Amino acid sequence: MKTWQVILSLIITALLLLIADIASSRHSTPRTITAFNDPYKLTHTARYLHKGDETSPLFEVRFDGPKAPGNVDLTLMYVPITEEEIIEGKRINFIQLRMALAENSLDVYEVFMPPYPRGNSVLYYIKAEDRDGNLLVTLPEQASDSTNTLPFRFEGIAPAWLIVLKASLAIGAILTATLAFFTAFNIIRGWDAINLLGKQILWTTIFIACGEIFFTTLYDRSINGPPGWGGWPFGTFNLHDTMIEIAFIVWICLTVILSGSAFARRDAANLVMPDTAGKLTIGAYLIFAAAVVIY
Repeated sequence: MKTWQVILSLIITALLLLIADIASSRHSTPRTITAFNDPYKLTHTARYLHKGDETSPLFEVRFDGPKAPGNVDLTLMYVPITEEEIIEGKRINFIQLRMALAENSLDVYEVFMPPYPRGNSVLYYIKAEDRDGNLLVTLPEQASDSTNTLPFRFEGIAPAWLIVLKASLAIGAILTATLAFFTAFNIIRGWDAINLLGKQILWTTIFIACGEIFFTTLYDRSINGPPGWGGWPFGTFNLHDTMIEIAFIVWICLTVILSGSAFARRDAANLVMPDTAGKLTIGAYLIFAAAVVIY
């Protein structure tokens, strides 16, 4: 392989990892939500994840309006239940937590929610009432026990060794797959590199199996609890895991097709010609790259 191809492979690997990180975090990035019911306003930073075992998450909200502090009651309404159960019309009893003014503040209210085991989710909203029980404003707007609630999820913390091992193997999978992609192009252009391609395909398959499936499953189990794998039909359906599963099957097939080059320098034992192997590898790479960034 040429030096520029190796350098470009490193750049593409870094770019795919960046895109994957952005795609995976878009469901959990905190965002500021504001609710109005003139002249009242609530402002709250929605943090969709809480990491840590047996620790209580803090909820804060800023209240703006003509009511003086102490003459307004803010309440956190939450329930450990899924949106699907609400849609199904099941009877729900939301738990109420009275919020108190934060220390040295005249408009910020806060309250701690009791901890739940990792993998558990709750739905919540915040309401402000006057001392007579009249509803002033809710956040989100027009929230109730059955509509416009916010999701919140409890997660565990994975051990450092597992995070490092999972990330290293995932990087190895993307890098070796990208190197195989360029080797495949070289073969289509007439280069004699089929044995190198076979070795790259073998290592990509191993890295996917270890980094993207086995250790990722262990990681997800430590974060969200069992089952830890969402690839259909072996786990509860998850688009990313299912795509990785498809990519893994494709790369296993490639390894079998190029077993002569993958396990020994016997290109005559391969099941297809080098040009066909190159084209199949390019297709397999595109599938794997899509699986990495799709969430």
